[in-house]
Amino acid sequence: MKLTEMTNEQAMNAVADLIDPVCAICSKELLTMLSNKDIKGAAKKLLREHQQEVVTILAVLDGVKPEEYHFNPLTLIVKVVGVLNDPEVVQLFTVQLQS
Repeated sequence: MKLTEMTNEQAMNAVADLIDPVCAICSKELLTMLSNKDIKGAAKKLLREHQQEVVTILAVLDGVKPEEYHFNPLTLIVKVVGVLNDPEVVQLFTVQLQS
């Protein structure tokens, strides 16, 4: 589900659940990759260095608990690339770096 499609309650819960993984992932290097549209590099960095955070973010965006979130290699690639191409999600990283 896109962040802008969430109800007020869903948005509050999603943001609360996203704060920790976004803070853990957030770096100037990642933001530079995203700004330069280096989706491949950003995806590789996230999947190698922040596996649990990626699962948490994908689960929150799909409206399930991280322990209930399941994927296979194809669905993982599609989801991660989709998230990294989503301006709403990328904006979360930008906001975190500014704080």
